[in-house]
Amino acid sequence: MKKIGDTLTTLIAEEAERLETFIVGQTFDESGCYSFFIDSAGQLNMKTITEITRNVSARIDEANFDDTPFTFEVSSPGAEKPLTDIRQFAKHCGRTFEIQLKDSLVFEGKLKTLNDDILEFEKKEPKKTNQKKTESTEIVSVPFDQIQSAIIKLVFK
Repeated sequence: MKKIGDTLTTLIAEEAERLETFIVGQTFDESGCYSFFIDSAGQLNMKTITEITRNVSARIDEANFDDTPFTFEVSSPGAEKPLTDIRQFAKHCGRTFEIQLKDSLVFEGKLKTLNDDILEFEKKEPKKTNQKKTESTEIVSVPFDQIQSAIIKLVFK
């Protein structure tokens, strides 16, 4: 099964790159189902996911796979999943994230800019002075390699 997984990963990575997308995660279960999660620097659409799936299926039909049954699926990671690749962040400037750093610090902030591998978040802290509630704003610069988890805070209006 490892050979099948490796071959599928290669095929999907090649097709994803051709369509300006990239793999951000994958899973495998004991029933032989391989799931691949892709994203892009821009908006990802179903047409792209469908094209990757079709093209990989055609290549599987042409390839010499053993007789072990398997299935595969390609999808987006979903809105509730953490971002894992720095290329995912640029399209989310202006959105609020819950960030957990590798040193265990957790904060919530709005992504303002992305410069190379440094992400800048606007962090707001409530303050109470003289019976008045206010907010202070601080810009927090975080190197991408110090982020343990970055999850977009979904807002439903």
